[in-house]
Amino acid sequence: MIRYRLLAYRFLGRRLPRWCGGGLGRAGSIALVAAVSVPVVIGMAGLGVDAGYLDYRGAQLQAAADAAVLAGSASLPNITAASAAAITFAQHNMPAAKYGTVLSSSDIQSGSWDSTTHSFTAGGSSPSAMKITLRQTTATGNGVPMLFASMLGFGPVNMTRSAVATYGTSSAWDVMIVHDVSQSFSAQMTSSKAADLALLSCQHNHAGSASQTGLTVFTSFGSVLSTMGNANITTKINSLAQCGTGGMPACSGSNLAAGMYQALQTMTGGAYHPSANLAGKAVILITDGSPNATAAGQPYTVAQGGTGNCPMSSGRNPTPTCTDANLLSFAQTQANALWAHGISVFTIFYSGSSGSPTTDAANLASLVRGVGRAYSTPTASQLSTMMANVCSTMPHALVQ
Repeated sequence: MIRYRLLAYRFLGRRLPRWCGGGLGRAGSIALVAAVSVPVVIGMAGLGVDAGYLDYRGAQLQAAADAAVLAGSASLPNITAASAAAITFAQHNMPAAKYGTVLSSSDIQSGSWDSTTHSFTAGGSSPSAMKITLRQTTATGNGVPMLFASMLGFGPVNMTRSAVATYGTSSAWDVMIVHDVSQSFSAQMTSSKAADLALLSCQHNHAGSASQTGLTVFTSFGSVLSTMGNANITTKINSLAQCGTGGMPACSGSNLAAGMYQALQTMTGGAYHPSANLAGKAVILITDGSPNATAAGQPYTVAQGGTGNCPMSSGRNPTPTCTDANLLSFAQTQANALWAHGISVFTIFYSGSSGSPTTDAANLASLVRGVGRAYSTPTASQLSTMMANVCSTMPHALVQ
């Protein structure tokens, strides 16, 4: 009896319609599985696409933050200029028309970076570091929209990225100060020495420990007071005095080329051994005006940064007749020679005693080379601020 029932079941089962139980068949089973699994697969693929898209947008926001903070920190310690530069670069990389406002002034901080603790501290009157935070959030009205998840009712994602940059790194920054000790600049000697010392302080706080500083002085003649890396550089700066006194060159006009030439010889000579971890080299010229040829008829030899072939006067006892224009040309030649060796040239101009401040400023600006800049102030007490501005041009780096 059992055998007959099994045979009947098999016979009838093969002929039952496909919609009956036990009669789905292979094709029907596949269709059922597909109907259930395909939406799941599509949903998971959609989530994967969204995840990849969010990673991309996060990287984009971080790259914009990095670029903006580097651009901004280049203007430190001028906080206003630094903030404006950071916002401009953020908008350039992520236009508001497409991404909304990603950086506002309230998300910009200036302060200092501690390389030992790897921490940023906001505040300070002369900031050396900047921290910014870029935002794409629902609170700022520019959250990052999802692609597939938005179809399921999910709203925009909040995303923020921060970056910190500072000038000065663990790399060395070697500098030669070229200091005017002519008679016309003697009244500002206290302020100009303070500026030189401010540079040393900046190097100590922000540049690598292997950084070296040297010092030359000039009138019509140039003299090296401190070679690169001299441990007594602070003492040498404090010993600066008016021309003709305290071992300074004789008072004889103002020949910038002479000081620049001595700086070049020092920074290219065999006694100077730059650090293996060197970020840059610079000459900083601090003076109260353009070159001023002496009436005594100096020949302005190569040792004085000149060529020795200025026009000679007529008469029984001819003397060289170098002009101010000749001396400016000599200084420009020395600037070219410095930059040919990778040495940038900065100028700091005290304009308070200049009879032609506009012309003098333009002449000094013509000596700038490399990453150098020309600074000017009519107030002697601001010379230290100008030197701090020079120091802030050291190579910048992202630190967080």
